[in-house]
Amino acid sequence: MESNNQKFPFGIIMIGVGGYAIYYFAKKVKELFTGSEEQKKELQEFGNSNYWDVNFWKKPGSLILKQAAVTDFINKLNSAPGTFNDNEEKVYSVFRACNTKSQVSYLADKWSQGSNISLYDYLTKFLSDSELYTVKKIIDSKPNYTH
Repeated sequence: MESNNQKFPFGIIMIGVGGYAIYYFAKKVKELFTGSEEQKKELQEFGNSNYWDVNFWKKPGSLILKQAAVTDFINKLNSAPGTFNDNEEKVYSVFRACNTKSQVSYLADKWSQGSNISLYDYLTKFLSDSELYTVKKIIDSKPNYTH
């Protein structure tokens, strides 16, 4: 039969392991919604990227979007926020469909003409840091002006 002295160390170890598991899980959940430290550093510069500048696309020879694409993209972006759950895939699909950063800039320009908030600021209102980081990675993979 086990004595109380033998159960005591096992209980302490289990409390420690359980506490660490809870800490690790909480850290991962927080990272899921707020992004890692590396992502946070990169996101600090994201809002200042040249492709959010409404004049970046105006370089001669830049690829721009057709009006039908602009309208479709703006509609997708407007319908992405939800009451309880946002549709991040709609946002990602818009930026995946842009072939260059100049097209992102053109979209940001057209967005700003119909809204009192910049496209970047709009995205920050409903996307988490990790979701913004995904948008950043999609856009950063594009060439500046032409494919």
